Amino acid sequence: MAAQQTISAPRGSSFVLRGGFIVTVDDRLGEFAGDVLVVEGKIQEVARRIDASDIETIDVAEYLVLPGFVDSHRHTWQSPIRHTGIDWDLPRMFVELFKRFGPSFRPQDVYAATLFGRLAALDAGVTTLLDWAHIQNSPSHADEAVRALREVGGRTVYAHGQPGIEPERWMKESKLPHPADIRRLRENVLVGDDALVTLAMAARGPEFTTIETVEHDVRLARELGLRVTIHIGLGANGPKYRGIERMHERRLLGPDITFVHCCNSSDHEFRLMAETGTTASVSAQIASLCGGFGLPATGRLLAHGVRPSLSVDSEMSASGDMFSEMRAALGIERALCLNHLQPPQRPPSITARDVLAFATREGARTVGLADKVGTITPGKSADLILVPRHALNLAPMGDPVGALVLGGHAGNAEAVIVEGRPVKWNGRMIGCDARRAIELLEQSREYLYAAALAHDRAASTR
Repeated sequence: MAAQQTISAPRGSSFVLRGGFIVTVDDRLGEFAGDVLVVEGKIQEVARRIDASDIETIDVAEYLVLPGFVDSHRHTWQSPIRHTGIDWDLPRMFVELFKRFGPSFRPQDVYAATLFGRLAALDAGVTTLLDWAHIQNSPSHADEAVRALREVGGRTVYAHGQPGIEPERWMKESKLPHPADIRRLRENVLVGDDALVTLAMAARGPEFTTIETVEHDVRLARELGLRVTIHIGLGANGPKYRGIERMHERRLLGPDITFVHCCNSSDHEFRLMAETGTTASVSAQIASLCGGFGLPATGRLLAHGVRPSLSVDSEMSASGDMFSEMRAALGIERALCLNHLQPPQRPPSITARDVLAFATREGARTVGLADKVGTITPGKSADLILVPRHALNLAPMGDPVGALVLGGHAGNAEAVIVEGRPVKWNGRMIGCDARRAIELLEQSREYLYAAALAHDRAASTR
């Protein structure tokens, strides 16, 4: 994996990772040099020394062994406009996504975008991702997204949203219920909850629909046995709609609900979340880079007993790796704590180990997979990443977690394992054609930009 050492990938789904420095993110097990025994894709034992002479052994003494990252909210369908929205604010994002680009997405564009977006995340060590897909322009759009996710081979929660068209009808105090096609997906396509690709509802929530519509959608999700993820606390909409409070009044909060962003939600609403076990996803990069979101709510959530997960949101305006997201969450919260112009200063509310937990353990809890992933714990799936201990950006690694959070980057995820199966090894993806994914994305981008320019010309003549 590192330039100075090449290690053969495991031949099957049962093996021992020998001699690595294990960062379990399990408070009971801690961090130590030792072994991880994987049997048929699951972690069977984690110890300083495991006697398993009859099983394939992989020498990882030069590596950190970590649980795979969990991104609890990302829009892979926006991959064709990756890195182009760095100067957009929130109002312009809505125009670009749902007026210029979204209506032109064909099923094959969703396939190309999802295939590339999920592959790029997996390459960066994101073994579990909640794909927030509000591009349901037809049932075929959903089917093509699911096909792409299954091909890539990562663990993905496909969060089915609304169409990427007509934002005035779908996203402005809308009375339209969630697209009924979610029932078909649940009953015929993503039926179970134990596969690598599972289903959730990406609901619009009370800042985009009437509260009656919110109640209808949440009850539909619960009827189908699905978790619900909702954008909330965005800019002026947070105090205007008091969405969390109004959902609580309807008795809709609970551990199966995730609120994304929460930037301008109130302290009272955070207390309601804590009381009901409702989870949160913070996208610190995009909130700090793009006007209109509000400041990341990381510290305020923690102050009221809500431990958040982390998420990239969209690569149109944020880096697509969790190393960057951890740094953003840590740095912004530390800046808010330590740089008041007038005393008293607040003590720092988070540490490097906190943000690593947000990107792994808390992410798994947020997407409903805490029993499967998020820590290196016996009984959980072997969803792991290996990071070279002697990479120049990480050495001398006096504090492994500090080195990861402050110095790590996506390229350090030299090996990525999902359910005991290597999907990346020696820095190269396995089983998925990256060149093909790039070519399909470029073709889709060309088509979508041509359609957007046609839209602009038509709008200018009206």
